[in-house]
Amino acid sequence: MKKGFALCCFLTFVALQISFAMEFNFSGEMKTGVYWETRQTGDDAPKELMELGNSDGDSGGFDPVRGRTGIPGRFRLNLEFKPISTIGFRVRFEDSTFTGQKVTWAYSYAYGNFLDDQLKISAGKLGDSPWKSGGPELYAAIDESYVNSFAGIRIEYKPAFVPGLNVGFVLNPPSHNIHPEDVSFISFMSETVLGAAYNHDTFAASISWRLDGVDADNYQYEEGHSMVYRLEEKVLKNYVPGLSVWANGFWTSLVNGMDQLKSFQNWLYIAFDEYNINAQLRVGYHLATKQGDVFSKQLLTIKPIFSYSFTSMLSAGVSFVFAKDFGEISQVDYDNFTVEPQIKFTFNSNAYASFVYGFQQLPRVGEMETASYINLRLVYSF
Repeated sequence: MKKGFALCCFLTFVALQISFAMEFNFSGEMKTGVYWETRQTGDDAPKELMELGNSDGDSGGFDPVRGRTGIPGRFRLNLEFKPISTIGFRVRFEDSTFTGQKVTWAYSYAYGNFLDDQLKISAGKLGDSPWKSGGPELYAAIDESYVNSFAGIRIEYKPAFVPGLNVGFVLNPPSHNIHPEDVSFISFMSETVLGAAYNHDTFAASISWRLDGVDADNYQYEEGHSMVYRLEEKVLKNYVPGLSVWANGFWTSLVNGMDQLKSFQNWLYIAFDEYNINAQLRVGYHLATKQGDVFSKQLLTIKPIFSYSFTSMLSAGVSFVFAKDFGEISQVDYDNFTVEPQIKFTFNSNAYASFVYGFQQLPRVGEMETASYINLRLVYSF
């Protein structure tokens, strides 16, 4: 009897130790809101739209200007399970319909850290790229599975003798539609993603490059190579507290890509966050669709943002957007002018609500499209 009781206590102790050694991490967010607008093109009768939606640019894709309506927001849930300290599993669920009928797995992969955390191997539907652009205007990664819905294997090497360095590659199937019998060793390896990142006290930089093999003869779609980069300085804040500068970009259809698919997106950010002031200047330059020696789209976007925090809970500010297309086919004086005053209530680090009024002018050929809108935005995160 005593031996049985002792064995039971021992097994209970072992089970508790195993359960304590395991880690479960949960995080997520909900972005939604109420959106109302009245929009008019030329002398046409104004049209009204009112529905759930958050137009901040990173809330599931809601964008009435491009006709992307019927998207009430975005629900995101991140799960991480680590049965032991060196191996884990990560999953992200997303739903932008709030009906549960189109819940997607943004990623679901396993990872392992080996050789004293110098080697990391991830496999599955990849996410959490170490070489992504990082926003805030441009969110891009060419080694995450949402790009082509294929699974992959990512190898990262972080040598101890060079702290801050991360180099690696991703093996994944061809991103274009190709018959299985046409996939050879060369065609498979020619879709490899190469990545490198370096984080130093004075700067940070990352770049990833996705190769692209030649498609089969019966396919005329050559998407070409692609690249994502991010550059960030860390010195200016030592001289001007709160000042930071960084840049990111996403280039597609490089090397062997078709001219009609070429796209070069670049953003430069200058931010000052000190003394209850948050001021930013965002400048974007987008080249796209090459025709001969010129690009038909040469879009320059200037976006200044300013806000002031009166208290830890209340802040107010305004943002402006001015975009002009210098491309050969542009027939309007400018592409977009938008002004958005905003009042923001921050309840805590996990929740805020903001009231946004917007006025927008979008020149069309021979007429003007104008819109006035109100957006009550709600954001919860944990």
